[in-house]
Order: sequence, then structure tokens, then C-alpha cells
Amino acid sequence: MNTKAALPVAIALCLCLAPFHAASALALSDMELHSYLNQPLDARVRLLAASDEELGSLSVTVHRGTAEQEGPPLKFEIVKDENGPYLHITTKDPVREPIMKVLVDVDWSKGHLVREYSLIVDIK
Repeated sequence: MNTKAALPVAIALCLCLAPFHAASALALSDMELHSYLNQPLDARVRLLAASDEELGSLSVTVHRGTAEQEGPPLKFEIVKDENGPYLHITTKDPVREPIMKVLVDVDWSKGHLVREYSLIVDIK
């Protein structure tokens, strides 16, 4: 194959494979709620396709979606189980409002991601 013909083929191949490389980047799952109204918050957000390198460089901020939203302060930790790593988001005090927004802001060595979750906390 001559060099002039190989260059367009190589460029086309790289462009076709680029979306697959981006698809393997860290992502956040939907939030799983494991608590009810008038109980301390117990929620989980899975860290999808997270490599060990990405987990090592991870910087996470979790806070309420709006400044005027009242309620107990949010705490979080990164936990690993048999299904992989996740953010475990909790409160010390019970959640009194049935609707709440949570903002998760994640920085790592290869990117930045912000996701807002709207929760409807059921009565048990």
C-alpha cells in the first residue's frame, strides 16, 4: 500500500475508534436511595468504568443542589464492594423534606463531571 493512500485510512480509523475510547471514561450511575423520610440519608452513586488510576486521582464534592435548600449536611465516602466502587452519601440527622437536590462534582486526572440528582424521599 502506498503512503499517500495509507494516511486517509489511518485517519478514518482513528476517528472511528475515538468515540469508543471516550466511552470508557468515568461515569456516575443513577442514585440509589436506601432510606426514607425522617431517617438519616443513605444513598449510593456507583462510579462506572473507573480505573485504579482514576480512583487514585479522584476529588469529589457533594452538596445540596440549591443554596436555599435546608436540611442536614451531606457527608460522603468512597466505598468498594463486590460490584465496584461507589459514593456512599449520608447525613447524620434525619431528612425532613421529601424533595431534595444533590449535586455531585467529580474531578480526576482525565476529566471533570458534574451531575445533579433530584430525590423524592418516600415515607416508610
